[in-house]
Amino acid sequence: MKITHLLKKLKSYHLFLQFVVLPLILVVVFYFKPKIDFTNIPTLFNLAFWIGISLMPLNWLLEFLKWKLILRTLNLSQLQEKMSFASGIISEFLIPGIPSNFIGRIFFFEKKDRVKLSTWIQIGNLSQFGITLFFGICSMVYLNFTISTNSLYFIVILALVMVIFLVLNKLKIINFPEEIRNLSLKKSDIKPIVILVFLSLLRFLVFSLQFGLILHSFSITFDFQLFTYIWISYLFVSFSPSLFLGNLVIRESVIVSVFQLGNYPIFPVLYGAFFIWLVNNFIPVCFAWCYITFFKKSE
Repeated sequence: MKITHLLKKLKSYHLFLQFVVLPLILVVVFYFKPKIDFTNIPTLFNLAFWIGISLMPLNWLLEFLKWKLILRTLNLSQLQEKMSFASGIISEFLIPGIPSNFIGRIFFFEKKDRVKLSTWIQIGNLSQFGITLFFGICSMVYLNFTISTNSLYFIVILALVMVIFLVLNKLKIINFPEEIRNLSLKKSDIKPIVILVFLSLLRFLVFSLQFGLILHSFSITFDFQLFTYIWISYLFVSFSPSLFLGNLVIRESVIVSVFQLGNYPIFPVLYGAFFIWLVNNFIPVCFAWCYITFFKKSE
């Protein structure tokens, strides 16, 4: 298996982290330092803050279990499961615009397996998105939020286009390419998909609890309404454009905008969103890079 080229690229990620990401974070910190009210920052003895941070390994463990399930479903070798998973964390962090974890994962496997593997990775991503969509919409209904007419038109038109294509294919008026037909799901795939959805639900609840606890450590009331705004903000973040560095800046702006609708204070929400990005995105990327750099010889 030829992964030498990929590993060389992953080495370059270290240079990117060292000379681009870290200086950027330092610039942001020192620029906003005079504007930050440090009395709002939780102390080192704030239990809610540390419980929220400590849930990070569980968050990524659930994602890793989804990855193991996908490999087992496709009967693929699990010798590179950890290395490919770490690579996927890095690619998702650095590559903007799409759920790009599959890019870092698939190159550790034979070329003939990559299309099917990419499909199942996206099924895992869609299951996570579906959970976010469900909780986000239910929260909007609970809080009597309204959806714009343009958004409704977009959803209806997208659904109609998908239905039309499926009907035309069923009537054999149009035929999908052979590669796509080969990706059709079988009855035996239902069980792993259900498990993927269940693991996605658990992961969604874990990082929702993380965000709730961290926001509570900034003196925000810990109640059900807080979680409804968390779920709505996750929904809007899912539809927001991703630029770089795991949606940094865009993510925080969207979250603050959503919480402002509930009259939550801006800076505690901004601090909480940044800490969530730091714990759930940046730190795992650092661990993933260290694993690939220092342990690749053992895989």
